[in-house]
Amino acid sequence: MIAIAILLNVFWISTAVANKEVSLKQRGFSWSASLHRPTGIATSVEKSHVLKGSPLDLSLSRVKPKQQLESIRNHFESYPCWLGRPAVSFGLLRTVQDERKQTTWIKDVLFGINLLSFGRPRRELQIDQDRQSKRLVVTLPVQGGLLALKSKNKKDTDLGCLLFSLVQKSERDFFIETGISGYRPTIAGGPPVSRFRKWTYWLTQSHVHAYVMWRFHNYCRRSDITKELK
Repeated sequence: MIAIAILLNVFWISTAVANKEVSLKQRGFSWSASLHRPTGIATSVEKSHVLKGSPLDLSLSRVKPKQQLESIRNHFESYPCWLGRPAVSFGLLRTVQDERKQTTWIKDVLFGINLLSFGRPRRELQIDQDRQSKRLVVTLPVQGGLLALKSKNKKDTDLGCLLFSLVQKSERDFFIETGISGYRPTIAGGPPVSRFRKWTYWLTQSHVHAYVMWRFHNYCRRSDITKELK
């Protein structure tokens, strides 16, 4: 997996250099990430603005105000299935779902190794006190997999989660935010994390995550969510 991560990382960087867009902000996408060495917990936040005139912006304008945030919920909840598409993972990953257990696995196609597994999505509508800003938050809990480090305390089953949000600042002003919370990457090892393992994670898996989320943000912004409501 490290080799795959390095290859994807190199591909992403080389593509950015070729297009003279090393800065992701030039594409309307920002990314920040860190790994807390004392605990081994990794965090990441990705943000992008829903551009005026984009398919998502136009489709949101055709949806009733009460449905605008909920309308993109299916896109967020189906992230594991999107990740398993050959065009997204270069044919390296596949998605397996168990509706009875309400679990989704991300596996590699060569050996069938479970890389990450996600539990049932949770969603929440958050409204600021001044009611000037609203956001729909979809949480995908991480339940296991090779890339998720389990706690030595068997009672501690919290392996972190992925967060997906559509933020509405005003009537036609939307942002997409995604992130990692409470996640301990196996590649970084248990705490305390050495500087070498921290940089190994940051230069491989963390960059791959940023590349994947950049593509997912673009996928969402190019989607006509009114089709989901029909």
